[in-house]
Amino acid sequence: MARSLSPLGKFVVGSAIVTIIVSITAYVVTRKDGPQMTPLMEQLTETTTVDFAKQIPRYRDVETIYLIVHGRGHRTPELQFREKLREAVVASDKYRVARWKEMEDTLKQNQNVFRKLFNKFLSDDQGNFQEPTSVEAASAVIEQLDNANYKPEIDGILVVDVTDFYEGPGQDGLGAKVGVEAKLWAKREAKVVTTMPRIQHSIESAWDRRYLNHRAKQWNFFLRFFAWFVIACGLPWGGIQLVRAVLKRRNNGLTFTLLGILIVIDLVIAWPLLFAFALGGGVIVGCVIVGAMMAYYNYDAVEYINRRLL
Repeated sequence: MARSLSPLGKFVVGSAIVTIIVSITAYVVTRKDGPQMTPLMEQLTETTTVDFAKQIPRYRDVETIYLIVHGRGHRTPELQFREKLREAVVASDKYRVARWKEMEDTLKQNQNVFRKLFNKFLSDDQGNFQEPTSVEAASAVIEQLDNANYKPEIDGILVVDVTDFYEGPGQDGLGAKVGVEAKLWAKREAKVVTTMPRIQHSIESAWDRRYLNHRAKQWNFFLRFFAWFVIACGLPWGGIQLVRAVLKRRNNGLTFTLLGILIVIDLVIAWPLLFAFALGGGVIVGCVIVGAMMAYYNYDAVEYINRRLL
């Protein structure tokens, strides 16, 4: 008969299979093309966008709006963030968002009007065409659209301003900051009728969990896995005197308590080393898998010590 694997051998084979599957899946799911935000800025912008969507100001007399999203820079990451904010407004269903292309087509039906708007509001410093970027320009456009009987009637302007988009002084993300505020202009009142308090998220401390997560991910996963593997597998053997003392008492309750403590320690070590201080459903699933593996391994190791080394 073929000789069965030792507890350590079984664990090595099982861990290798799980690691390969998880690594391939993570690579396929997270791979992105083109310039992207850093992982830490991705977290900050996602949190800011979610909070912004919840706090978009709603006004009873405004149903259809023209949306303006301002920023401080023109780098790709900030442009991506501004697009996220635009999508959040559309997805919120608090307002119908007018499409500029349809507005432009209506304006161009009267070339004289369009030319006047272009010269005064719709051109940049180099004379290139641009969409309205201020309440003054957008309200002038809306006035001409009303004269052209444009439908649906636009009765408000939502101005979203990215007040902060800073990735920190270094490359590690410490000091990163993202901020947004907004205001709503209503056509009926011809003034700003409501504002949204500034939403701001930042990484100020090196002990911030998001920063720890970012830093941990900069270490090679296989090195982190190896460190966890050595510590987790060595626990029953490093504490073999304690294990033997518990087993000699022949108390099942005490033995299972020892196994539970070993599993908890394995999971505590796994949070920084395997999961990089992350939170969420994926981490919960991962902890269940790791917990099940370590329950089997620790039981096997304790049983081996009981049979051979007691």
